[in-house]
Amino acid sequence: MRELTRLTEHDMIAAFVRGELHSERFGAAVRAAMRRHRVRRRVVEQPDTTDPEQNAQRLAVLRDYRRYGLDNSLFDGFPYDDAVWSRVALARDEVLAIRYIDYDYWVELSGAPGFRPTRPGASAPERPTRSTLAASCAAPTRSIRGRGSMS
Repeated sequence: MRELTRLTEHDMIAAFVRGELHSERFGAAVRAAMRRHRVRRRVVEQPDTTDPEQNAQRLAVLRDYRRYGLDNSLFDGFPYDDAVWSRVALARDEVLAIRYIDYDYWVELSGAPGFRPTRPGASAPERPTRSTLAASCAAPTRSIRGRGSMS
């Protein structure tokens, strides 16, 4: 994995909310939160992470529908003060070595816990396409440093 650039928490929030805006599973919740906080679509679809007002709006939306920064959320136990956000490039073999988590939604999508894109008999495509590799490499990823570090 090669780090391309460091990102801010604002960059991560912008990518997260934008990524779920058109999601079949979470899109309605994102749009409802945007309405409640009067956030224009442009703020999510074309984020300017140097604009403090836009950053506050996207944070309010993510807090609303995913409880970001609050207890009992997707982010429970997340080390907010220890996170380092980066955009990285992955080699093809690194992408193919990725395993999906043993979480009911991922199991449903992949057909089995611990799914690997190259697993024989996999229900998902055997090899990522050029576009899925590009999307994987373009998405911000997190690296957490500190006790029990993950990267």
